[in-house]
Amino acid sequence: MQNIEIPKVKETLNGSMIYQATTPRSFILFSVAISLSPFIWSWMTLSPFRYFFTATLLYCLLTLFIHFTFCITGGKLTFNTFFMKWRIYKRNISPSDIKEIKFKRANWAAKLALIKTANGLPIRLFNFHPKYLFWQLEQFCKIHKVPYKKSRDYKIIDGTYKKDAD
Repeated sequence: MQNIEIPKVKETLNGSMIYQATTPRSFILFSVAISLSPFIWSWMTLSPFRYFFTATLLYCLLTLFIHFTFCITGGKLTFNTFFMKWRIYKRNISPSDIKEIKFKRANWAAKLALIKTANGLPIRLFNFHPKYLFWQLEQFCKIHKVPYKKSRDYKIIDGTYKKDAD
């Protein structure tokens, strides 16, 4: 019998979903493991690089506790960044603030959405659970007449690519 991982999904009072993503822990733990031996060596030999290795190790350990939430409610999008349980960044975006949403392929089989806004930095939505976030974001674009663009690679992953349409 397989162990199936059920993603943590919360539903708000008005029925909208809260999508969640975390930092890729396996990559960060691998980085910590690789940087641990130079870190120990630099402190034993009093190397001038010991502060660099200390900062790198501290950065890797702190990023383990960062997670993100994204919520689509009625007429706005909400993006939050948390460190442990404390919110460190919150951004509410209305449809009038959005220049364009680009749907792209992030890696071999993962989808990515890039929300470009009139002011501020763009928001990258990648590795969020549940996976139908991209479908719901596309429906948001259609309802609120927000311009969006799908790359050819995204259409291949999505299953909507037609070879003769290009």
